[in-house]
Amino acid sequence: MKIDGFLDEELQPKISLVTRGRRKAAHTVFVIDTGFSGDICLPVGLAIELGLELLGRDIVEFADGTIKRELTFAGWVDWYDARREVQVMLTDSEEALIGSGMLKDQKLTIDYPSRSVTIEPANPAKR
Repeated sequence: MKIDGFLDEELQPKISLVTRGRRKAAHTVFVIDTGFSGDICLPVGLAIELGLELLGRDIVEFADGTIKRELTFAGWVDWYDARREVQVMLTDSEEALIGSGMLKDQKLTIDYPSRSVTIEPANPAKR
């Protein structure tokens, strides 16, 4: 069992997953961002379309060292053969991010020569 992805023209690792909210589901291409410690980050417009559920506020430290309280939402992604609940942060960017919160029990392989990305359980019994 694995999730296959690709490297784009700028060599950014990406995967495509189905993202779900209360209103709808959408195929979403995510940039794999190991510097982001959360689960996923979605563009505001997509989050509104999906109908995500507000969870509350969390303290977030950004790459530039800025610390802010940000709204967090509940959503779901189709992860392998199951629907997984995720904590969602929002971004004004057009790119969705998948962070190390989703990858902590996974083996991430990035093969630059073949421009391929693979995510698979580090311990297949734990999925």
